[in-house]
Amino acid sequence: VVFVENQINNNKVGSSNDNGEQTPDNRLVDGSARSKSRYITKKVNLENPATRLDVYLTMSNPSPSSIEVFARTLPDETDSSIFFSSRGYTKMTASTTANTAEGEYQEAKYTLTVDDKDKFSTFAIKIVFNSSIESVVPTIKSLRMLIFH
Repeated sequence: VVFVENQINNNKVGSSNDNGEQTPDNRLVDGSARSKSRYITKKVNLENPATRLDVYLTMSNPSPSSIEVFARTLPDETDSSIFFSSRGYTKMTASTTANTAEGEYQEAKYTLTVDDKDKFSTFAIKIVFNSSIESVVPTIKSLRMLIFH
């Protein structure tokens, strides 16, 4: 017999509960306050600077679970080896929501748009999984990212 426990909690980012997901390294946040379940992509370097990033997730998001998506960007012309890890994350805007029954998948879109003066040439994505019930968890089947110049 193998027992499995989902490592997930319900510490969402918000005005009353900023659990550190928007800071560069949320390990500095009290362990009981930060999200237990996260996925962070590798750093992506672009040939041409971008002003918009769309993230598409095919996900199962049964109630009461939720998914939040964040982006860490580095402005063009900045030394990425020095400054990238010290930059914070920005919460991306959900254009669509995917509230599904467990095991059913639906696509959801998250967007980050910046002004021309803030064009970025490097980015990483952080996906945070939340649920108040450890046996009901969100899952992702696919991740796509589109960058607009």
